[in-house]
Amino acid sequence: PQISVQPSDTAAAVGQAATFSVTAGATFTAAARGVPSPTWQWMVSTDGGASFANIAGATAASYTTPATSTADSGKRYRAVATNSAGTAATDAVTLTVNAPSAQWGTAVELASPAGWTVGYPRVAAADGRFIAAWLARDPVSGTVQARVSRHDGASGWSVPEVAASWTGPVNDYNRSLAVAMALDGTAVLTWLAPADGRASVFASRQSLGGAWSSPNLLEAVDGGDARNPAVVVDGHGTATVVWNQVHDAFFESTTTRLLAARQPVSGIWESPVDIDLPGANGNSVDPFVAANAGGDVVVAWTTSLPVGQFATANVWRGSSLGWTGAVTLTEAVAGRNSVAEDAGINDAGLVAVAMNRVEGGVASVLVARHGAGVWSAAEEVDQTVDYSFKSSIAVAPDGSLHVAFRRDLFGGFNQEIWATSRPVATGAWSTPVQIFGTPSGDARVRSDGSGNAMAIWTTYAGSAWVVRAARRPAGGSWGAATVIESQPSVNSTLNWYGLAVSPNGHAAAVWAEGVPGSSGAASWANVYR
Repeated sequence: PQISVQPSDTAAAVGQAATFSVTAGATFTAAARGVPSPTWQWMVSTDGGASFANIAGATAASYTTPATSTADSGKRYRAVATNSAGTAATDAVTLTVNAPSAQWGTAVELASPAGWTVGYPRVAAADGRFIAAWLARDPVSGTVQARVSRHDGASGWSVPEVAASWTGPVNDYNRSLAVAMALDGTAVLTWLAPADGRASVFASRQSLGGAWSSPNLLEAVDGGDARNPAVVVDGHGTATVVWNQVHDAFFESTTTRLLAARQPVSGIWESPVDIDLPGANGNSVDPFVAANAGGDVVVAWTTSLPVGQFATANVWRGSSLGWTGAVTLTEAVAGRNSVAEDAGINDAGLVAVAMNRVEGGVASVLVARHGAGVWSAAEEVDQTVDYSFKSSIAVAPDGSLHVAFRRDLFGGFNQEIWATSRPVATGAWSTPVQIFGTPSGDARVRSDGSGNAMAIWTTYAGSAWVVRAARRPAGGSWGAATVIESQPSVNSTLNWYGLAVSPNGHAAAVWAEGVPGSSGAASWANVYR
């Protein structure tokens, strides 16, 4: 037999979720002539054509693959025609599977009891999974619920469940909840609830598919309040909770200090430790925390000293080194105040903290890095005649950095979203670029495992504040901004913890959105995949 028509290289789209169209497979066709008419056997190679194996049942002149996946891309196919006079093989051709373009889905409401007040939601990511957490409070009874919902990438958001419940007010309602997730899907939730008449820090852990553990009281310092808890889970499954603690007996004088408590994956919560500046008696506020796969943790916050307030940080470098010591990230000079605004770390151990510094009525965005045991001097990444602040930072796996921030224009009444990056190859910060115009609120930026950056923020759309997002491919530039919510006619509020990005490139955003026809709010979410 002789081959008269050769098959051709073929492309197919990878299978998608139920909401997207799916390509069943690619069709290869060949023809041969011979006497008697030849029979066919199609074969596949998974090693670039070095060897081929028969495909069971593939004995026609054409062959249609099963539903394709990205793992099928690069496979090579050929067919062998056989009759009593001999055999002839076609050329080997290649299947290319094109991954679909990821996109934001349809925003959905994360349900809370009707008529309850909803606190700003939080979201965490790990390995393509997400978990959202938020507070709902009954204005009649005073009951508060910490509610959670999970997203597994296939079946959407789960029916919300109550992870914890209590009665009574707590300090700083809208920043009294945080959530984190481990690579295996284990989640850790921390919140503030009354204990002995004071706001105290509690935590609970839930394995994937399991129940939430009984609440653990992490601190019980009578006479003082806890504030602003934040939580991370490292690659070993160890949880770290940090918070601001106010107490005038436990410490030297009336002050607010930063405390941390840790829980190994199969252990109990360790006693809180003070990780603040030694001897500082000012107020420490607003911690930001991040962890990596190796177990390193960075915490950044703002500490008040006699000459002003200054961005401060401490780094945990494993059980052998522990906390390396709190340091101010800018010089403690009167009139040059700085405020910590975000922190990040990659698996190589590179730490970066974003902050703003005010001097002479102008605010600049700065970044300090920690590696090889030392902090770099804080670098100015946006210094203008305007007011740049509310910065957020993403640390990519290769060490490149992405910063998004808000720039308030002194020449008008506008606020814009700007960004800059530091490619690891050059070490120089790029010229800041405007992601979106005015008026805009605060931005949040995170990176995936391939170095792609995602940013979200709010912007005023003529009648209400709406949530937008933009993406920057690794080595590329920022794309167009997209509205990712479903009700642009009512106000939406986004806070610091409204974005989580998984290493596989998927992302989730959460925000509080007004309820049409009422003064209430609801928690909403959207997923990019």
